[in-house]
Amino acid sequence: SEAALALRMAHAARAVLKAGITTIRLPGDSKHADLALDKAIKKGQAIGPRIYSSGESLNITGGHGSKKGVTFHDGPYELVKAARKEISAGAKWIKILISGGIATNGGGIAAPLMTPEEINAVVDAAHRFGAKVTAHSGSPLATSIAIDAGIDSIEHGYFLDKKTLRKMKRHGTWLIPTIVVSQPATQPFFERIGSPQWYLDRRNSVGKVHWNALETAISEGVNIAL
Repeated sequence: SEAALALRMAHAARAVLKAGITTIRLPGDSKHADLALDKAIKKGQAIGPRIYSSGESLNITGGHGSKKGVTFHDGPYELVKAARKEISAGAKWIKILISGGIATNGGGIAAPLMTPEEINAVVDAAHRFGAKVTAHSGSPLATSIAIDAGIDSIEHGYFLDKKTLRKMKRHGTWLIPTIVVSQPATQPFFERIGSPQWYLDRRNSVGKVHWNALETAISEGVNIAL
């Protein structure tokens, strides 16, 4: 429930601050709970770190993060409107889901699903408001298109190759590898929280190539953040 989510997040925010973390970025809000918590912390109504939330992620129909039979945002105009809505609600940056992903059952993880026109439209609209844009991407092609559009950072980057990573380096595009998502050491965690077998199979399928992409990014001098 929304009430349970709010309480859980307030507890987590306090724990994070007590651990010594003073600033966090949250890519993908649920029901604008991140934004509400950020406002409560600023008002002194809750205890926690500075929060830089992207608001709710911008999904396309049938893409990563979507639900079967549910219509999401399609085409440049719908995505621009959705981006402006998140910024108006208090999002400091925008997250777009431009390729397939581990957590969506079906489809290629490296499939470049969002069109160049859609990517360019969101980046342009967000930057006009001074908001940065990050993209969930496991695709070299989708990532290359996003870099050309002026994307600020890439999340995951499961299949990024040397050519794409060198392009990121030239453009100053940041990589947030989230490497724990795909590595064997975190298998017990995902099993403990009840992740379905299809999810475990998809994450295990990209583990080695994801690790290789991160090693290449480091060797090429790409900007890397947590």
